[in-house]
Amino acid sequence: MRYEDRLIQLAYELMLHPQKLGELDELIDQKLRSRVADDDTVLASNDSTLNDVSHFFESAYSLYEGKKSASVSKKGLLTREDNTLWVLIDSRGCITQISKLAMQAVEAPAGEALSDLLSSAEERADFDLSLRQLQNGDAPPPTVLSLPAKASDHFRQFLFEWDTTSSNQPVGVLQELKAVWDDQVGRLFAQSLKLTSIEQSICWAIVSGMSLRTLANERGRSVGTVRNQLKRMLAKLHLNSQSELICLYAGFLKFHQASLPGQRRVFELESKRQLQVFELHPNRQLAVDVWGEENAEPVLYLHPLIGGTGLTTDVKSAFSQSGRKLIMPWRPGYGASSNLQKGVTHLFEYADLLEILLDRLELDDCPVLASNGAMPYALAFAHKYPTRCRGIVLSAPAIPLTKRNQLSMMSMQLRVAAYLAKHSEGIFKHYLRSTINAVEAGHEEAIGKRFFEKSAADQEFSESPEFRKIVVDALGYSFIDGYDGALHDFLLNRENWLDHIEGLETPIHMIFGQQDAQHAPALIKAFASTFKNAAYEIVPDAGSLVFFQSPIRIVRAIERLATLASPGEEER
Repeated sequence: MRYEDRLIQLAYELMLHPQKLGELDELIDQKLRSRVADDDTVLASNDSTLNDVSHFFESAYSLYEGKKSASVSKKGLLTREDNTLWVLIDSRGCITQISKLAMQAVEAPAGEALSDLLSSAEERADFDLSLRQLQNGDAPPPTVLSLPAKASDHFRQFLFEWDTTSSNQPVGVLQELKAVWDDQVGRLFAQSLKLTSIEQSICWAIVSGMSLRTLANERGRSVGTVRNQLKRMLAKLHLNSQSELICLYAGFLKFHQASLPGQRRVFELESKRQLQVFELHPNRQLAVDVWGEENAEPVLYLHPLIGGTGLTTDVKSAFSQSGRKLIMPWRPGYGASSNLQKGVTHLFEYADLLEILLDRLELDDCPVLASNGAMPYALAFAHKYPTRCRGIVLSAPAIPLTKRNQLSMMSMQLRVAAYLAKHSEGIFKHYLRSTINAVEAGHEEAIGKRFFEKSAADQEFSESPEFRKIVVDALGYSFIDGYDGALHDFLLNRENWLDHIEGLETPIHMIFGQQDAQHAPALIKAFASTFKNAAYEIVPDAGSLVFFQSPIRIVRAIERLATLASPGEEER
């Protein structure tokens, strides 16, 4: 299947199978690696493919958002109920079981090789290819196959997909595609895919089982004209065949009519009970969590995306023993904090809000701690208000892409996310929605294994029940107002915002884990060297989650910074 076709298919599959997010990562990463060795060219160039398929992802995203009050069936496109026509296939390609209705409707005896029953050479080739892909450990895409009907020379159409989750052995499932066009869904389908009225009628005919000749006669056109219109529509949708069009419509229809069994996971944030929301400017609010004793020494903590303002028992213990409390404002677009302008502008808008927050809390200055993607906000605040920032501790900061060949020094997940955010906001929003969908469906363990697959330290820590609860709770609260916050974070990573903080003299201490698989050591060293007054340390047996894994190191770094005078004082 072509790259473009698989992207379109994944748009709708991800709504019902969020665990397939890894396939999107791998598909795009393979494309990036194959295009050109020059990372700058890859990131800066316009990706016409992403532009072409973006509206499919936007359509899928809109569909999901319309159902955000209910759960999505984990069964996905396929169900095996007694009142439906279904056939099961083993990994050798032979029929093992069929439903009662299927026994009455089609010629599909148990033990028969499915390939021998298919109606065309094209379908046999598609099925044989899926068998080879399955044996190679790949994930074959769904396709449409036809089985001969009993007592008739016609065929019944089935959607075929391999189910690798329901048992130890993969099971091939054929479920009949009912030749019924739903007018309401059909209008949404045409609207989402930008079909003309003629294209919609052709789609209706194909899905309903009408021949092109019959459609041509009804419309008073020649068969050749209708066939050419079909070819143009398939090319417009980046599809190769009528079967792929039926698959696309079936996925759209099944999602729109998805059964909703049970409730989605309820997200609750531990610190939400203590949440304060400050109105700092007209239409500008800042949500702030605070942890620690009232009279303790304050630390301004800018949170990572993973974990939000959640704190583990070890983190709380380390800060409590040092006599410090954490003031934790939610970044722009996260939690209940207002979104700001895009790009570099919103870094300094947020710095203004932090300065007003310190005034409200009657703090002259304090050290700033930032983790992962929060780094640019901390640096922008120190640059604009140097006398309010005693110093900065950066825990595993997300390195901006500003120089050649940096893309190849990042993990696959960061590389793909940065690329999507750069080239297609529609796809990136769907990417984030699918991640949250996967967590809601209980797949956070699989997500963690994929994201931290090259770091044993992060892998082990991410599996701890306490950390998993923090992540689940924080993800739910982080995105209550949408995904613009995360989108802007990744867009910032493509802008050279370092130019806007040139001359920063605030002391900076960076802490990285030795097993940080998100950024290569060479990338870390090069980034630290760009600052006049910066140092970094590498923590053994820690990774990109070093804030949670080695909180005592974080506290010690803050204590060293706290002994320094404010930047405006003479002894500094």
